[in-house]
Amino acid sequence: MRFGPLPKELVNEEVEVYDLENDIQRCWTIVDDINEFLDARDKMGLSEDQQLNYLIGLVTIYNIRFAKLNETFEKVYFKKKE
Repeated sequence: MRFGPLPKELVNEEVEVYDLENDIQRCWTIVDDINEFLDARDKMGLSEDQQLNYLIGLVTIYNIRFAKLNETFEKVYFKKKE
């Protein structure tokens, strides 16, 4: 994760509020993913190793999604300030 203001070349990238809304909605799918995991765990009898692998995968995916969301937010925010 990056700290501090966005580099100027990223701020000037063409983004709209729609892009931010889309990224926010993508992050909300974590609720569906967790429910799927709980359902699969109960129905398929996943081993502890399989459960941990699934959760590690979710952490990785959502770290990427939230970083992208943060970057999009900053682009929209700084674009509005100009």
